Amino acid sequence: MEKAERKRGRKRVGAVLRWVFISLLAVLAALFILHNYLGVGFPWSPKREGFSVTFIDVEQGDAALIMTETTAIAVDVGPADQGETTADRIFALAGKLDCVVITHPHEDHMGALSEVLETVPTDRVVMNADASDVSYFTRALDVIEKKDIPVTEAKAGDALEIGDIKVEIFAPIAYTDDKNSNSIVLRATAGGVSVLITGDATNEEEDAILKRYRDLKADILKVGHHGSSTSTGERFLKAVSPSVAVISCGEGNAYGHPHYSTLTRLSDAGAEIYRTDKNGTVTVYAEDGELKVKTQN
Repeated sequence: MEKAERKRGRKRVGAVLRWVFISLLAVLAALFILHNYLGVGFPWSPKREGFSVTFIDVEQGDAALIMTETTAIAVDVGPADQGETTADRIFALAGKLDCVVITHPHEDHMGALSEVLETVPTDRVVMNADASDVSYFTRALDVIEKKDIPVTEAKAGDALEIGDIKVEIFAPIAYTDDKNSNSIVLRATAGGVSVLITGDATNEEEDAILKRYRDLKADILKVGHHGSSTSTGERFLKAVSPSVAVISCGEGNAYGHPHYSTLTRLSDAGAEIYRTDKNGTVTVYAEDGELKVKTQN
């Protein structure tokens, strides 16, 4: 009798635990839908007020997330081997993306694109006209086709209104055999604050931009080509005149990025310099009319 009673007790406990587990799953699913698809915020949600740019540490690669309270744009998404981590971080910060911009089809800038698009609901992709038959590129195209995501080719002179963020496309102006020189160069502006992102633009592409555009001023500069000596020329840097410069590169990378000459030019220009290899993920944001910086390290 006592044994049967214990057995019935275990069954009741098991039934209660199953009910609690199923109820918890239902609540989590409802919260997920409310937050990520209907835009309902919760006390533990990331604070999104004003304009911010988060330069995600993806080791030797580029991934930036531009956000306002209502809009999120990713510019490059880093290498494939960081894909799951990068996708999870973008999802945690933004929930969904109004746009992904890929500056050029090199693996350290778009290798994780298929993972990001599979993980983060995305309204639109913007790319240049360069294409590739490498696996990370074709995987990304497969996901774009499967999810029926619109793709726009970026052209110099374009001005895009993405949510409450204005995106001006300065390059590519002319295509060469060097994919770095075909990088999309853009300025994103919201709330009176701007960031210039240059992909792996070379000095030659910078010179072409300087010939075509007079106004390149930006508060924040994503330093070209991971701080390579062949980017961020003195004239270009003077035209941008950033208060904050961020270099995305991997610790102890084989390329010697960032180059000391680039660091010297940035320092001489009076920019505050941050590096993902030293500082980890870097977030630059506007608060009370001033730029502030938070770093992971």
